[in-house]
Amino acid sequence: MDIKTKLSIILPVYNEDRILRSNVQKLKALLDKMDLGYEILICDDHSDDRTKQEALSCSKEDPRIVYLRYDKRIGKGGTIKNAAKVASGDLLILMDTDVPVSYRDLRKILEQVEGAKLVIAVRRSRPTTSVARKVLSIGYNALVRLLFRTGIMDHQCGLKVLTMDFARKAFPEIRSDGFLFDTELIVHAKRSKVSMKNVWVDWVENRSWGASKIIPFRAMLTLVADLAILRISQIMGKKLLTYKEVATGKFMNHRSNKVYEAMGLTVNVKNQSLLEIIRKIYLGMAFGRGR
Repeated sequence: MDIKTKLSIILPVYNEDRILRSNVQKLKALLDKMDLGYEILICDDHSDDRTKQEALSCSKEDPRIVYLRYDKRIGKGGTIKNAAKVASGDLLILMDTDVPVSYRDLRKILEQVEGAKLVIAVRRSRPTTSVARKVLSIGYNALVRLLFRTGIMDHQCGLKVLTMDFARKAFPEIRSDGFLFDTELIVHAKRSKVSMKNVWVDWVENRSWGASKIIPFRAMLTLVADLAILRISQIMGKKLLTYKEVATGKFMNHRSNKVYEAMGLTVNVKNQSLLEIIRKIYLGMAFGRGR
């Protein structure tokens, strides 16, 4: 990799005050070994704990850390898509806040970018992950491969590397502002015939599932409902639903003090009957939780 390459690392966070500082320090230590320029964008999805104070403290200590604060919750995917608009790197790294990979694996995945637009980490060893989550993950990935023929082993892994040109072309096409974002990114790349690579990594989550705000089974059903919508929204290469970009709030770059419009996608209603069918599918599978 060219030493002039600059990395933009996006960390989507929500109520991560207990682990944010230590993991930002861990990430910096990994990146400093690589002798590459970088920036770390902490993307705060309107946390209501002390995440803001912790992030601001990190940002003041190091000019390479940029704190982006959204004025309302827009979802993991929404924070990533909007943060990419202000990122300045050549490569975009999407990473979970608990930085669950080693220097060796991070280096390995970056080395695979040459010749690919999207490099996807595949979790090999997951010693701290519960059996229930592993089983749900296996089932989910099998379903995605069946529906979309992606050939990818791990759609939801929280480590992906994209070229910035691909990210800026792809993100406006991705409708999901939530947890389906990772999967939809891969589906979009597959449909666009973009070059992708899988890289196996050891994965050590630095948190217990019990500490998460997400209920595994409920989250999985919501993802499956989203998958159903994604699948029937485009059949035989024809888009049955169209989307339009709408303002979903604002976000502030606390480094520059600039305020930006946060944008998301919503259905551009043309086919009311199809939309009603999709709505019923979603509400039924997601226990009454609409988008």
